[in-house]
Amino acid sequence: MTGNARSIAREWMSASEPFATIVRGDCMVPDIADGECIAIDPTAPVSAGDLVIVVKRPERMQDGEPPGALKRLVGRIKRSRIPFELREDEELEPCLFVEMTNPPKRMFVPYSAIGAVFKCIGKARRSDDGQSAWIEPWPTEAAS
Repeated sequence: MTGNARSIAREWMSASEPFATIVRGDCMVPDIADGECIAIDPTAPVSAGDLVIVVKRPERMQDGEPPGALKRLVGRIKRSRIPFELREDEELEPCLFVEMTNPPKRMFVPYSAIGAVFKCIGKARRSDDGQSAWIEPWPTEAAS
């Protein structure tokens, strides 16, 4: 996927097939390092504990912002338990509850800023000769 951050966010939001992207930043170290390539499946269901890409709404992005953020989903999204944030106009806004590992921090992302939330299904790998590619799935909890 090519182009500026807003056009990349639009491409990601319309994706129907798995795709890969390069991670920028170290907020998920040691799980994912800066420069690693991750595979994303826009059709896979997300659950608590999954690594996800939170795609930003292009119209809400600031100049210089990346198209999305890699985070871990903290909890399931249930109508009766949606976290809320109090906006400046004193209205409540539902939020997604996510976390990062470096430094350890949990945060709320307002739904109005989110274009999509996609599951990261593993690290994308390519052979040294560039002739083949594959996805290295995340270790399962049982294997950890």
